[in-house]
Amino acid sequence: MPETTETGHVPVTPTEAFDRLADFTHLPDWDPTFDRAEHISGDLGLGARFHAVGSLMGASFELELTITTYDRPNRLVLEGRGEGLETTEDLRFAPVEQGCEVTYHSRFTTDKPDLVEALSQPAFLALGKRTMSDLVDWLSAEPTADGTAGG
Repeated sequence: MPETTETGHVPVTPTEAFDRLADFTHLPDWDPTFDRAEHISGDLGLGARFHAVGSLMGASFELELTITTYDRPNRLVLEGRGEGLETTEDLRFAPVEQGCEVTYHSRFTTDKPDLVEALSQPAFLALGKRTMSDLVDWLSAEPTADGTAGG
């Protein structure tokens, strides 16, 4: 079961970071493994569900993600399940001088043979670093009216 934890700093408040990241329809904007995501049920908050489609090392996958912790503006946890896959995405927010510290912890398990090698611990650690880099870039950009990163 590969895991990764990364921390980054962004020039927005914990509440702003939390609110932007809680809308997981924007997951593909900051997580390079996801190609698209849609909100499928529930108000944005505890219990909201999202359907996400992604790929890793050429192997595609689908997940249903559910917000299982919604402690605004401190912590946001999603648990995902798909065919032969489970994931936990744990985001924590803390105020720091000139913005917010975001800590991202991800854990993935799978019994899909085409994803087992792709999810080796070294590869997953590298993916975690890229995800945090993309997350920092996305949160640091001015949001557009639809919540995507501006420029």
